Amino acid sequence: MASGFGGQFIWVYPPLDLVVATTSTVSPESSQRGQALHLIRNPVFAAVQRRVAAEPK
Repeated sequence: MASGFGGQFIWVYPPLDLVVATTSTVSPESSQRGQALHLIRNPVFAAVQRRVAAEPK
């Protein structure tokens, strides 16, 4: 994981071959850094897990 200025993140999850990058405008909210990380670790990650589980083996 890499955390940058104003809500920029790179998150890598090798077991699913997943790389997520986020960016945002600089604002008080994005500077808290929690928004992008919450988005990555919750709805984005859950969606990828569902997609992988639905793929034919």
